[in-house]
Amino acid sequence: LPKHVPLAPAVALLALSAYLRSERVAPLVVFTILTAMAILTKGSGLYLIAVLPCALLATGRLHWLFRPSFWIAPFGVALLCAPWYIVSHKFLDRGFLARTDLMTGVWVLGWGTVRDLALLAPLAAWGVWKTLRTRPIPPLAAICTIQPIILVVFLMVAPVIAEPRYMMPALPSLLLLAGFGIH
Repeated sequence: LPKHVPLAPAVALLALSAYLRSERVAPLVVFTILTAMAILTKGSGLYLIAVLPCALLATGRLHWLFRPSFWIAPFGVALLCAPWYIVSHKFLDRGFLARTDLMTGVWVLGWGTVRDLALLAPLAAWGVWKTLRTRPIPPLAAICTIQPIILVVFLMVAPVIAEPRYMMPALPSLLLLAGFGIH
């Protein structure tokens, strides 16, 4: 991957997939630490918080919400990130320019991203189609399917002007989905 593609979110998603496959706590702890690193590196990493419950929903493991081990991730991320956000809260509004309206967001994050991805976009779409037809849905395929969607939703509600470069964290997921499509 190019050096400007952040690795913490991609490896965090792999750790989350390992947690969903094995039910072991160690991958969840890795997911928690890498998610906190991504959030502390750049606030846009906050979208990763929503990936865990959505992955549980997509893989039919929603009952895991009632496991004490599930709460390691939300509380761990909060414990690791809260001190910095408490100290720096007065600076958080700097750098936010404006919100992107819906049509601009659809154009930039939707069509702009598909256009920039060229052949990868249809292969990733085919991978999503094949993934959704598989039962049970493999955890990694489910995570790779929902991560770009959550990222787009996050970028649409965040107080920033949407640019195609903000979709870079979705690139590893889209590459894996393209692989699922080719396989």
